[in-house]
Amino acid sequence: MMERKRKRREPESAGDLGSKLCEKCRTIFATVENLRKVVCDEGFKHYNNIELLEQAESGCTLCSLLFDKLRPTTLDRPPTYIRLSALSKNGTAIRCTTETRYPYATLDMRFLKATWSDRSYCFDIIALNEDVKKYGFPSSPMEYYTNSDIMIKEINQRLKVCQERHYCSNISVPYLPARVIDIGSADGKRPPHLFVPPKGMRGHYIALSYCWGGDQKTKTTSKRLCMYMKRMDLDSLPRTARHALKVTRKLGFRYLWIDAFCIIQDSPQDQAKEINTMDMIYQNATLTIAASCAGGSDVGFLQRFSRKHTASLQFQLPNKLSSHVAIAERTPNWTRGPLDRRAWAFQEFHLSTRLLFYGSRGDVRWYCQSDRFLPLMEKRSPFSLDSAQRRSQKKSYYFNRPISLGSSLSISWTALVEDFSQRNLTCSEDRLPALAGIVRYLKGFLQDDYLAGTWRKNLVEHLTWSVHSGFGRQDGQKPCLTAPSWSWASVNRAVSFHGFQPGVQVEVIACSIDPVERETPFGQVREGKLTIRAAVLKPSIQDDPPYSWDDGRLNIFIDDPSQFFPFDEINSQEFELVRLTLSDVARKLPCGEIFYEFCGIVVIREEDKRYRRIGSFVHCSVGKLFQNSEGFYESRNCLSVEWEMREMVII
Repeated sequence: MMERKRKRREPESAGDLGSKLCEKCRTIFATVENLRKVVCDEGFKHYNNIELLEQAESGCTLCSLLFDKLRPTTLDRPPTYIRLSALSKNGTAIRCTTETRYPYATLDMRFLKATWSDRSYCFDIIALNEDVKKYGFPSSPMEYYTNSDIMIKEINQRLKVCQERHYCSNISVPYLPARVIDIGSADGKRPPHLFVPPKGMRGHYIALSYCWGGDQKTKTTSKRLCMYMKRMDLDSLPRTARHALKVTRKLGFRYLWIDAFCIIQDSPQDQAKEINTMDMIYQNATLTIAASCAGGSDVGFLQRFSRKHTASLQFQLPNKLSSHVAIAERTPNWTRGPLDRRAWAFQEFHLSTRLLFYGSRGDVRWYCQSDRFLPLMEKRSPFSLDSAQRRSQKKSYYFNRPISLGSSLSISWTALVEDFSQRNLTCSEDRLPALAGIVRYLKGFLQDDYLAGTWRKNLVEHLTWSVHSGFGRQDGQKPCLTAPSWSWASVNRAVSFHGFQPGVQVEVIACSIDPVERETPFGQVREGKLTIRAAVLKPSIQDDPPYSWDDGRLNIFIDDPSQFFPFDEINSQEFELVRLTLSDVARKLPCGEIFYEFCGIVVIREEDKRYRRIGSFVHCSVGKLFQNSEGFYESRNCLSVEWEMREMVII
């Protein structure tokens, strides 16, 4: 038998909640008897798959919604019934054994789970009236604009709670940056303009984090500076900037900071000065607007949102009165937007005290140090943690203000770098400057020397990076020439770090950095010299595939294969292996021997007798380890050769 083809209906929108329902759907929550079925072990018995199709074709909104989400086949014999059951806000099943009284457990219901065979889908339950809302059912507008009065009211409420009850910031009224945009008056009598506050002036302001998406024609330059200090024509500003001005005005703020207009873009001196204060600009901002969904300055981030696929059901209350709830399709979870892949936005996120994320499909979320990534208008299923929330929790582990890293600095910094290195940069030379704000903030706590993407106290582990095979630099990008080869910042690829055990295999004798600009010590680097004493080996390996060896003993990973093609060029330059540390995967086997990994770097010798890193290696083996007279670990079967202790300079 051929499967029946369903006649498609247009999905119901938020404005069509008086939708058509079949008799069974109309009474799911309308009687005490049916409410008890929803919270019983078997659940509410709905139609079988064939009946569901017939009712969906007849125009029942909920049946159509169930069919769309469960996709039950009509070829199944005997017919299988759909079951509806209640879930709590934590996603746990709600059960009630009462047979005569009102099942008060249904008032804890927040999701309706529909199950057919091995398929299931959870729908949001949303209060449509105040009389049902007072029982704890969440409410959410079916239609809204992300800069509407109801949205602004919610934002101001979150901000007030954060300022009065949280410990996210100790600054009551912060200092204003060197320049801010005075947004002017709503009636236009006082036009928007650039404002240069007197030194020491305080005031609340909002900062914008966004994607440029190319050059901005109306950015502030030396020629436009005087004009902008008198007046900024709103119509000439990029759409994202105009949207930021609208939000700032509705929230009741006077000042807004946008990098394209508050920094003189054709002045290297002004850029260097402002980059040096970037950490304070975002830390001191009362709120940061993150235009996550906008891929460019002309795109904008304010949207109109309307829920699709909704059905209004009558709901029997304990007082014997009836109200209504909406059964709604769960809107998609937060997805990474263009801003989430932008390297410069990384420090803007981590340095900001509070953020307001504007995502796609009207998804606006609040983030502060106490309340992380909470949706403002849309109810999300808390038992299905989306990927963006998981990333947010991971980030809070290694960077949480006020910071207290202590001995966990190494773990925290390497995790931070791994995340940052996956992001995109238009100019590869900005790899270090894009982290300068975070570095400046951390340095005040750590009291340590920052060395081109590494920290002196944990330098050895910070050298054990490898290029992440799952990510590559964008087409057209050139290798980074503004960081020493031993720093992860010298490659335009995502990196990962090897775990390690105490008892390093290398002695750091000296390390020095020469920055390109003395005014920006955490930015681009002209040269970096690392002097170490370590075990060195010249391997003799032939007839191997390009870029890696894998014979059960040694794996080599080249940082940038495009610089060494064909692979024989590496052999011709007499590369060497420099052992750094013992990996943390070492473990004792039942036979008494030890499975271990040594990790290190691959270097080639330059003409001036100095060395340059070109890759990393991991040596895996099983054997016995011992400490030599100098305290370094050795293996009696480490490539069946002796390693030579030697001092070398790596640039």
